[in-house]
Amino acid sequence: MLRKTLSILLAITGCLLFSQISFGTFIPTEDIKNPYQVFSARDANMTKAEFDGVIEKAKRYYTPIVSSHGGRLVINGRWDDDTLNANASQFFGTWNVNMYGGLARHPEMSLDGFAMVLCHELGHHLAGFTFRKGFGGFGGTWAANEGQSDYFAAHSCARELWREETEINASFRGTLPQSVADRCDAVWSTIEEQDLCYRINAGGESLARVLSALKEDPVEPSFETPDVNTVSTVDDNHPDAQCRLDTTYAASVCLAGFDPNLIPGKKSADPFGKEAEKEASNYTCMISSQWQEGLRPRCWFKSTL
Repeated sequence: MLRKTLSILLAITGCLLFSQISFGTFIPTEDIKNPYQVFSARDANMTKAEFDGVIEKAKRYYTPIVSSHGGRLVINGRWDDDTLNANASQFFGTWNVNMYGGLARHPEMSLDGFAMVLCHELGHHLAGFTFRKGFGGFGGTWAANEGQSDYFAAHSCARELWREETEINASFRGTLPQSVADRCDAVWSTIEEQDLCYRINAGGESLARVLSALKEDPVEPSFETPDVNTVSTVDDNHPDAQCRLDTTYAASVCLAGFDPNLIPGKKSADPFGKEAEKEASNYTCMISSQWQEGLRPRCWFKSTL
């Protein structure tokens, strides 16, 4: 009887571990056509010092926020690891993020693109609704799903980390398609906000190109070719690269203020239901909260309100 009980507990523990890690990957491993390719420091658009600097900046900002939720934030910067991914997990009060040099050194990855990968992984912990249901019923509601983590990266995290870097933000003026600049200018009223919008979109474009290259897509994602697919219910899985670019683009022009100290919907009686979505609508752009710009793309999101 004791042996049987121990076997059951080990099986449950294994499911819990698997479910939590599985939520956090930046790109599905099966989408990486050549997972053994290695990029050296010569291929990279950043140095190890810059890689570490992005991580330290995020740690300084988000450590007290995670602490306020009862967690302990650990961000592991593994520059020498050739893994072409990033991941997040939670276990026993520790909120983990693992960032790997293999992905950071990809020739399509900019330093800001790398920062937004980190923001995506932090988003699994902090972005809130919409949540991903756990594997086999396990895993609870700690993890925001993939689309929401992308949205959080552009809507909140990158904005918080880069808000005061006005000179760097200004350097992105004139670097994006005119249609993107026009949209940023139409939505944001100040030069500083417009510049930040440009920078966020440049980072999102870098990410989409990396994802497309790893998957060896025949067509590169573009701001001019939005994903026209629509889902009938929220898709928790990793969207295609074009849909992910559409998500960060939409989030960059969302005027709703996200409260970085709140995880919308996490404490709702049903974190997957309408109550959670209503709470989230107070801090993001949804039709139910009277927003027309910055809506999550229909290629992965479907409102229940």
